[in-house]
Amino acid sequence: MEHALASQDDNASLLLGRKPVDVEQTDDATREIQQPVEQVLMGGMDLPTALGGDSNRPLTEEESSQVIADINRRKPDLVWVGLSTPKQEKFMELFHRELDAKVMIGVGAAFDFHTGRVSQAPRWMMRSGLEWFYRLCTEPRRLGPRYLRNNPMFIWHILLQQSGLRRYPLD
Repeated sequence: MEHALASQDDNASLLLGRKPVDVEQTDDATREIQQPVEQVLMGGMDLPTALGGDSNRPLTEEESSQVIADINRRKPDLVWVGLSTPKQEKFMELFHRELDAKVMIGVGAAFDFHTGRVSQAPRWMMRSGLEWFYRLCTEPRRLGPRYLRNNPMFIWHILLQQSGLRRYPLD
């Protein structure tokens, strides 16, 4: 589905990541989404450190307004959101009603992988569902606390829902 959306001639994309991406790196990343660089809206989306950095503080009202204005000024049809989890999900939830973009797609570390900033796990680990373990071994200080905090909570919520003790609405 992402490929079909991205390959339309009239769609312009904005690559929104936690670190600036230069033109050569953007060309590599856009080749993966089947879209030429000319159609990708660039111009250094300067994300507040609350989104792009390691901070977990909420955006100020002024920062939120600036992010909305910067993105809407570029008039993207697609916004590829490459922030860390759960920042990208929170970003999309917070801004989806206020952005003029038709679609936002969370792509996690895809920009880092396609630009060569972060190495991907060997194919056998990906096929075995062990890419998370490879990433934990290569970035233990950054990912260790997140995995230890988020994963048990995620499993706990799955167990609550599967047991019928808790229902999580989708709206």
